[in-house]
Amino acid sequence: MKRFLVAAMGLVAMGAMLAQTIGAADLTGHWVASQPGRGGPQETSVWIQASGDTFTGYMTTARNGSVPIVDGKVNGDQIAVTTVTDNNGEEQRQQYTGSIAADGC
Repeated sequence: MKRFLVAAMGLVAMGAMLAQTIGAADLTGHWVASQPGRGGPQETSVWIQASGDTFTGYMTTARNGSVPIVDGKVNGDQIAVTTVTDNNGEEQRQQYTGSIAADGC
C-alpha cells in the first residue's frame, strides 16, 4: 500500500508538471517535481520520449529507483501511465490514471 501511495503521488506530481504543456505538441524531455514527504521534500524525475499523444520513459524516485514507463497516454485532460517493475523475476505492471486541471492539480 505504501509503495502504491508513493507511486500515485509521483503520478500526481507528473500530472502537475505536464499540466503547463498538455496542449503542446511534444512532451519530450526531463521533468522534475517535488512533493512533501515525512523526511522533507521528495523529488520525482521523469524522462519522457513522446510521440503524439503517447509517451514512454522513466520515472525515478529515491525510494523506488528508476521505473520504466511503457505505456503513457494523454487524451485531453486525462493521463494514463503503465510502469513495469521486476518483482523477484516476475514482471509486475502498475497502471495509473488521473486528470489534469488548469491549476495542475
